[in-house]
Amino acid sequence: MKISNRILNLLYIGFACVFLLVCITPFLFLAQYTEAYADDYSMGLVLRRLHFFEAQFQWYTNWTGRYTAHALASLLHPIAY
Repeated sequence: MKISNRILNLLYIGFACVFLLVCITPFLFLAQYTEAYADDYSMGLVLRRLHFFEAQFQWYTNWTGRYTAHALASLLHPIAY
Protein backbone atom coordinates (compact mmCIF):
# COMPACT_ATOMS: atom_id res chain seq x y z
CA MET A 1 0.00 0.00 0.00
CA LYS A 2 1.54 3.27 -1.14
CA ILE A 3 0.70 6.51 0.68
CA SER A 4 0.30 9.47 -1.65
CA ASN A 5 2.53 12.51 -1.28
CA ARG A 6 -0.41 14.73 -0.40
CA ILE A 7 -1.43 12.56 2.56
CA LEU A 8 2.19 12.30 3.65
CA ASN A 9 2.58 16.10 3.53
CA LEU A 10 -0.61 16.53 5.57
CA LEU A 11 0.75 14.09 8.15
CA TYR A 12 4.01 16.04 8.37
CA ILE A 13 2.17 19.34 8.75
CA GLY A 14 -0.11 17.83 11.40
CA PHE A 15 2.85 16.43 13.30
CA ALA A 16 4.63 19.79 13.15
CA CYS A 17 1.52 21.59 14.44
CA VAL A 18 1.10 19.16 17.33
CA PHE A 19 4.81 19.39 18.16
CA LEU A 20 4.72 23.20 18.21
CA LEU A 21 1.56 23.20 20.30
CA VAL A 22 3.18 20.87 22.84
CA CYS A 23 6.26 23.10 22.95
CA ILE A 24 4.33 26.37 23.33
CA THR A 25 1.64 25.22 25.81
CA PRO A 26 3.82 25.49 28.96
CA PHE A 27 4.78 29.06 28.04
CA LEU A 28 1.14 29.99 27.47
CA PHE A 29 0.23 28.53 30.85
CA LEU A 30 3.05 30.37 32.64
CA ALA A 31 2.30 33.66 30.85
CA GLN A 32 -0.55 34.37 33.27
CA TYR A 33 2.00 34.86 36.06
CA THR A 34 4.20 37.42 34.29
CA GLU A 35 4.72 40.86 35.77
CA ALA A 36 6.38 43.92 34.36
CA TYR A 37 9.71 44.91 35.91
CA ALA A 38 11.79 48.07 35.73
CA ASP A 39 13.60 46.80 32.65
CA ASP A 40 10.32 46.58 30.76
CA TYR A 41 9.38 50.14 31.65
CA SER A 42 12.79 51.46 30.64
CA MET A 43 12.47 49.73 27.26
CA GLY A 44 9.08 51.34 26.82
CA LEU A 45 10.47 54.79 27.59
CA VAL A 46 13.36 54.37 25.16
CA LEU A 47 10.97 53.23 22.44
CA ARG A 48 8.74 56.27 23.02
CA ARG A 49 11.70 58.63 22.86
CA LEU A 50 13.45 57.01 19.89
CA HIS A 51 12.32 55.13 16.83
CA PHE A 52 12.86 51.38 16.50
CA PHE A 53 16.19 51.52 14.68
CA GLU A 54 17.53 54.37 16.81
CA ALA A 55 16.68 52.39 19.95
CA GLN A 56 18.44 49.32 18.57
CA PHE A 57 21.52 51.43 17.81
CA GLN A 58 21.53 52.89 21.33
CA TRP A 59 21.21 49.47 22.98
CA TYR A 60 23.92 48.07 20.71
CA THR A 61 26.38 50.87 21.38
CA ASN A 62 25.74 50.91 25.14
CA TRP A 63 26.67 47.24 25.47
CA THR A 64 23.48 45.85 26.96
CA GLY A 65 24.39 42.36 25.77
CA ARG A 66 20.80 41.49 24.92
CA TYR A 67 20.57 42.57 21.31
CA THR A 68 18.18 39.93 20.00
CA ALA A 69 15.96 40.08 23.08
CA HIS A 70 15.66 43.86 22.85
CA ALA A 71 14.98 43.75 19.12
CA LEU A 72 12.23 41.16 19.44
CA ALA A 73 10.69 42.74 22.51
CA SER A 74 10.66 46.19 20.99
CA LEU A 75 8.74 44.96 17.97
CA LEU A 76 5.74 43.91 20.09
CA HIS A 77 6.36 45.61 23.42
CA PRO A 78 2.99 46.03 25.19
CA ILE A 79 4.11 48.91 27.40
CA ALA A 80 5.23 50.93 24.38
CA TYR A 81 1.70 50.81 22.97
